Amino acid sequence: MNFKDGYGTCKWCGQTRTVMRVPVETTQEEMDKIASSECNCEGAEKEREVEYLISTAGASIRKIVQKRSPDAARILQAGAEAVARKYVKKITVNVDGMLTASMYLSSGKIIVESRKTEVYQSDGELEDGMPADEDPGETNAEAEN
Repeated sequence: MNFKDGYGTCKWCGQTRTVMRVPVETTQEEMDKIASSECNCEGAEKEREVEYLISTAGASIRKIVQKRSPDAARILQAGAEAVARKYVKKITVNVDGMLTASMYLSSGKIIVESRKTEVYQSDGELEDGMPADEDPGETNAEAEN
């Protein structure tokens, strides 16, 4: 394989940098990406931080959500960049009414969580017509105490 040296321009600050020992077929666009990734400017550092957040979110999603719900994992992964760039505060996916998966930014880290909820529901009356808030085994004296 043949290599070459060239120049790339940082997309964040416009600084031209030497890009060394890249394959001969490397395009100018690719050299610009390399220069941007190696630059020390504020924009490039911020971009590296966002990429790190997306990467760690992906690992957390695979660890916590993937086995329980692959579809929810895909949705969260698709939204990781929006959360990392602070375009979206929080993404929550309600999987089946009992399982939810959420992702949000907190203290500079993307938090991924999965919750399983037990749901109890009543229309307010028991089968014998007694209101649900009264215990049928409780006497009036016990209820007053």
